[in-house]
Amino acid sequence: MAAVKSSMINTLKSNISAHRPQLAATVNTRGITVAANQTSNSGISRAVKSTSFLSSSQSSSTILPHPEPTPAATSTTPHSTTTNITTALSNPFNTLVNTITETLTMTPSTAPSLLRSLTSAMRGYSSNPDHWSKYAYANPNKAYTRNLVFEASGIFNLLVLVWTPGHGSPIHDHADAHCLMKVLKGCLREQRFEMPTGDKKGSLKEIADLQFGEGKVAYIADTIGLHAVSNPHPTEYAVSLHLYTPPNAAIRGASVYDAESGEGKLVSPCAYDSVQAVVTSAN
Repeated sequence: MAAVKSSMINTLKSNISAHRPQLAATVNTRGITVAANQTSNSGISRAVKSTSFLSSSQSSSTILPHPEPTPAATSTTPHSTTTNITTALSNPFNTLVNTITETLTMTPSTAPSLLRSLTSAMRGYSSNPDHWSKYAYANPNKAYTRNLVFEASGIFNLLVLVWTPGHGSPIHDHADAHCLMKVLKGCLREQRFEMPTGDKKGSLKEIADLQFGEGKVAYIADTIGLHAVSNPHPTEYAVSLHLYTPPNAAIRGASVYDAESGEGKLVSPCAYDSVQAVVTSAN
């Protein structure tokens, strides 16, 4: 991956307006917005594209349980502008996203230090729901939700996943991409499986069964194997931050596997449940 030109980097850092999720919602005391009266969504669509991350106009306040979207302000006083900028810039989650963006747009993909730098940045962030709760949209009718925080086309995408209690993902690959996962809240179980070869038949071989608590960072790639992630807690949601580079699964899809037969099936790219804190119309 060649370094991106400065004009693109400036585009990545430009500001866009943000809106709160436009649907009725309830909020628990741990910073997760849960959909009200939702039905399951089985639709598949192409991933939504985005070209900038909010770094100076985005508030870090928690989403409030209000049935109507927050109206856009018609005017802003100098004092409130200064307050909003200060709040956004002092949000460590925003700092983490900007660090990831700069690292991946300035460092060649072949650099030995790239994964170390990304892992170090994610480990260095101390999770606080006040920082990321606006992205933590949950749907109890789904095993988990995929909420886009930011993406740079062809380079990476960054998602917040909210895991419904007692549910998880199917066994899947990562479409020849690197994946870093940081647990923001709760605990996640990761089961790893040996990548099946073309002539191998039968059930998948489990090679690891791991637990990751809040603050822990995990790495997976197809060179390691397949995996499935789940929230083992019976009543509490879990939240995690996922970095995919390059974002191949969002472009061409990924494969899911049957544990008993070992057979894989390519699945088209899934729609995001929210994009930069705005819930998609499919939800």
